Amino acid sequence: MKTFFKSILAATVLAISCWTAHAFTLLGPFKPWQVGAIGYNLAGDIGGPMTLSEGYRWNIPVVNYAFDSSFLYYFGSNGVVAVEKAFQILNDLPPAALITTDGNNLLVNGQPVPFDTKRDNFDAAVLGLLDVKSHALSILLEEMGLAQPERFVFTLRARETETINNVTYTNYLTIQLNYDPLRFRPTNSVNLVPYGYQIFDPIRPGDYASAIEIPPDLAQSGQIAYSSVLSGGGNPDLEIPQTPGFIFSGLRPGQFFSGLTFDDVGGLRYLLHTNNVVVESLLPDITGGAPATGTTSPWTPFLGSTNFFFIGTNFFFNTNLFGTNNLRIQGLRPGINKIRFQRVNYDSLLSRTLNTVTNRFLDTTISNSRPVIQPVERRINQPDILFLAADLGVLPGPVPALLRRTGTAGWQNNDAINGNAAQGGPGVITPGVQISFTDQLPFFFDTTPTPFFGSLFGIIMWGSFDGSDNPPIVFPDYSGFTVQDLRNVAVGQGGGD
Repeated sequence: MKTFFKSILAATVLAISCWTAHAFTLLGPFKPWQVGAIGYNLAGDIGGPMTLSEGYRWNIPVVNYAFDSSFLYYFGSNGVVAVEKAFQILNDLPPAALITTDGNNLLVNGQPVPFDTKRDNFDAAVLGLLDVKSHALSILLEEMGLAQPERFVFTLRARETETINNVTYTNYLTIQLNYDPLRFRPTNSVNLVPYGYQIFDPIRPGDYASAIEIPPDLAQSGQIAYSSVLSGGGNPDLEIPQTPGFIFSGLRPGQFFSGLTFDDVGGLRYLLHTNNVVVESLLPDITGGAPATGTTSPWTPFLGSTNFFFIGTNFFFNTNLFGTNNLRIQGLRPGINKIRFQRVNYDSLLSRTLNTVTNRFLDTTISNSRPVIQPVERRINQPDILFLAADLGVLPGPVPALLRRTGTAGWQNNDAINGNAAQGGPGVITPGVQISFTDQLPFFFDTTPTPFFGSLFGIIMWGSFDGSDNPPIVFPDYSGFTVQDLRNVAVGQGGGD
């Protein structure tokens, strides 16, 4: 939904010299200064942009996901397949340390990562289908600690007014919270597109100010402007929903992502890389694991370090099958390097009891400049990420809210244990994420008076499609709608009331 502006302050700042060509933005819990008056913590936002030293990330190598019965009932097995295609894109990424660069490009398995992966499916566009996989992929990146980069190329830090000789002036402090994934410095570009900005104040409804990014020539660069998967292919500053917890993606009917873009991959690489070392604590459900093969103690150092454990305030004790042993809960930890998303299942369609899953892995901390490795395990009886389908309410318009996802308020802020108590991070993303798709589709949008009675914009439905000649799949599974039914609606042989 477009937000309309009644007044504009500040002249457009056209593309500042393009000193780099890529950018990612980190996501975390809102800082005290990130308030609605200057464009943060708005309806639909789950967190704010962070500096490089404040990033939040998962620190477990296996993240488990599941589908609630509501999702299975509405989307069926084809909906599960669509979401799992999003997970497959993430699982196909190599470890962060193996994503290399030639100085200008990021290379995955020796191949440059593309700058634009948004594609169009004409049949799906005519039928009004929104791609489930692409929407899921965008939200998953957000739940991995990344924010929408095009939104924060330029962003307001403060807004003040002063009156001189009965004239009131408004002053703005604008900063950059977008970072080049190759050089790790602020940049005004995302996926090769340089942006300027224009300050809009007030933006209705809400009466807030925001520095809105503008590419140098929107008409010519529209094919790749706002291209990151995180931004859903659109400018989120111009498409802010008005219901708490919801997001309206910039992807339009018939559009889909074939994969991640340069800057999406660059952000994940930065967060998960083993060179990104910060003080972190193990999740509360992680305990001591099995002993190393061929040893008699579960805590035999894998690298033969003589200083495997140091008794101190950062150590806790854990009782397990092998006796009472030291388990290092808090320590200086590198990035996990690679996250694997693994599906887990409930024991019935009621989705009440999860089949217990145990993930065993090696936890690494740094002590005296040496890696210290301990075997640990994590037993879960609830998924880390759960997909649902539900009535998510209605946005102004009125149109159904499409998506809802868990916010960042529960993420662990480790600024204090990293010696930076005044910062907004770094921190750890905690399990318990829920991602909900609306079950209020199909819908029609009607208005009166009009030259004709009926739907103005045709039907909108969830779907699954790609760039192949395969016909799109239509959701919900039980709706009875077929592709031909939708074609009939599209050419005026049917419609909403």
